[in-house]
Amino acid sequence: MSSLPGITRQDEEKRLQHTLEIAQRKVDANRQSVQALAEELHAMQEEFDENDKEAQTLWHNADARFKFVNQDLRRAEQARKKPYFGRIDFRDKKLKKDEVYYIGRSVIADNPAEPEVIDWRAPIASVYYDAALGDVSYSVKGEGKYDITLSRKRTYEIENDELKDFYDSDVVANDELLTKYLARNKKAVLGEIIATIQQEQNEVIRKKPQHNMIVQGAAGSGKTTVAMHRISYILYNYEQEFAPEDFYIVGSNQVLLNYITGVLPELNVYGVSQMTMEQLFVRLLYEDWDKSWQIKPVVKGVTPAVKGTLVWFKELENFCLRYEYRAIPRRGDRKDWQSAAGPGHHCTLIERDKGSVPGGQNQQTDGLSDGTAGK
Repeated sequence: MSSLPGITRQDEEKRLQHTLEIAQRKVDANRQSVQALAEELHAMQEEFDENDKEAQTLWHNADARFKFVNQDLRRAEQARKKPYFGRIDFRDKKLKKDEVYYIGRSVIADNPAEPEVIDWRAPIASVYYDAALGDVSYSVKGEGKYDITLSRKRTYEIENDELKDFYDSDVVANDELLTKYLARNKKAVLGEIIATIQQEQNEVIRKKPQHNMIVQGAAGSGKTTVAMHRISYILYNYEQEFAPEDFYIVGSNQVLLNYITGVLPELNVYGVSQMTMEQLFVRLLYEDWDKSWQIKPVVKGVTPAVKGTLVWFKELENFCLRYEYRAIPRRGDRKDWQSAAGPGHHCTLIERDKGSVPGGQNQQTDGLSDGTAGK
């Protein structure tokens, strides 16, 4: 940013109007591109010959460009609607230079080298969510750590091209602002929640994709929202390693999946696949079905009530233990051990080093791993 913006309300209103003008120019340019490509595709369709291989290639290339520009138009329209929600003021210790960045859903810039607004997924934006004022650092993939002195974190409430309110705070997600967002309909909440991500949520979202995670929480605690933001973050920062087709969202029901797929484009995510638990199980059964297994229908009043009994629970527990330790490689000393599941199952005892599990010193974790194909 060539000149640092002021901090008064008048300064902020002036900055907002300037940013909206840039965002509108981007929208207009994208609309023209979409219109031009639509006309090109229409003209090609008029002369399209399915036996002409060269024409097919040209058609597919033009169609791919059309889809890309359409997505870019949607991003530009979202940015135009609400260009940013946060701001950070800091001093770069290495360059000995004061800088200011506004943070939004996506980049807004006339000159890409000097953006008016940076994307919330950019590495430096992490200090907006994580850091208190003072000396902090952030990491950039492939470049290392940067040390800065953070002097201001400001959050904005913008609606209908108007600056409603703003405040400076050491903590991003204050209760008053979060309550305003949560009072709106659920689809709106996901778009706004970027402005109120808390530090613990941000840690989950920005964790390296090479780590597996299990996030536990009560209903309505934001697990789904954090998961979707994590997908968006990974696709933005690891675009060479991951594509949308590499992700699969498995949900408990189609209603939840419809909500997720309807909202992901708000986070600039397109093309992620989905399936219900039932569809996943059907696929697994189809791929791994053992012909020796049989499906027995449950007949009310005739079939014995097994599910929910202690015997059923123990059998299920032992099956899950064997499956887990067969599928997950472990390090450590291995000893022959007899499974709690009884004869016919050769398992191993895995001893981990002291302190390798949560809880402190002098701990040892026993793990079962099925060593035979017997049932």
